[in-house]
Amino acid sequence: KLHYKNVKIDNLVAGHEGTINVGLRVSTVAKKFRTWEPKAVYIDLPISVGGAWGTNFTQTTSSYKGGHGWNYNLQLFAQYQFNAVSGVRVAYERVSMANSSMGSYSLYSKNDAGKLKYEGSRKGLFNNRYNFNLVSFDYNINLTNAFAGYDIMRNIELEAFVGPTIAMYKGATQELDGDERVEQGYEARYSKDFGKSQTKIGLNGGLKLKYNLNDNMSVFFSPTLYWIGDMNVSRRNFLYVKYFETLNVGMQYNFNVEKIANLLKK
Repeated sequence: KLHYKNVKIDNLVAGHEGTINVGLRVSTVAKKFRTWEPKAVYIDLPISVGGAWGTNFTQTTSSYKGGHGWNYNLQLFAQYQFNAVSGVRVAYERVSMANSSMGSYSLYSKNDAGKLKYEGSRKGLFNNRYNFNLVSFDYNINLTNAFAGYDIMRNIELEAFVGPTIAMYKGATQELDGDERVEQGYEARYSKDFGKSQTKIGLNGGLKLKYNLNDNMSVFFSPTLYWIGDMNVSRRNFLYVKYFETLNVGMQYNFNVEKIANLLKK
């Protein structure tokens, strides 16, 4: 129960809260206790490419409930491994966000001849869509191999990446919400596009939880956090720190790689 200084309100208002916690546990193994200890790492083609699709979340100061649709993103990346632990990657992600906000439109009436007469400006609820193009250059580390050593039989791996991001924003589009009623004989007019195109340098960091189907194919789940600097996005109402998170599920293809030789200690 929520407690308030005002006793009367306290008797009328109660709050209930529930949480679901999701986490990861990492077990480290000292080298002298590792069952699999690589003597050499051979990489013929240390290149992986992948693609993913998912949704995104943003923390904002205010929002309106409307028929604005849902958030989605598409990610493509290429990765180069120096060894079983360290690598670099370049990634492109298209992020599309949606929200609803108040805006203005012009109202016109039609006479019998079909001519329009300006009746003034009105406020109404608009459904907006914002599109970002994000290009990132990251350092990639395989946390599983770094903490527990390489295991040729391991199917599940955890990677982390961090680096700079070029964030490109080309403005937004808007549509009058379906619940906004325009009387018969009247017509609402407004610009379909709004906002200013911008390009900023930001940062990104994330994790990739990967399941290896075989030597070449893997599926993964990857959350990524983007900070887009001081970018001004109209009607988006970001918090003081402008960031958003993407959640993607995808598939990775690893080119023919001879990863480990002489794995078993004799």
